[in-house]
Amino acid sequence: MATLHLIHQNLISHPELAQQLASALSEDDALLFIAQGLYSLAALPLSYRHPVYVLKSDVQVTGFHPPLDSIQMIDYDEFVALGVRYERSLSWN
Repeated sequence: MATLHLIHQNLISHPELAQQLASALSEDDALLFIAQGLYSLAALPLSYRHPVYVLKSDVQVTGFHPPLDSIQMIDYDEFVALGVRYERSLSWN
């Protein structure tokens, strides 16, 4: 079952959460870093083979720009579309 993982927390500050997330990921999953989760992208080794998204509004509010070109910035309409595309979503707080 394809899952959209919503990462709300900075995984750098919560390594146990990062480990749980890594264990939970399946092949067809995607990751959306929102709110404080956006800062996870600063230092985490992103070897994910999954699509990675961030909300444009969070990037604008925080001023933090994800360092990798493979990260897709999306707006709220695209966020809703992701929610429809994936069979379920799972929040990591």
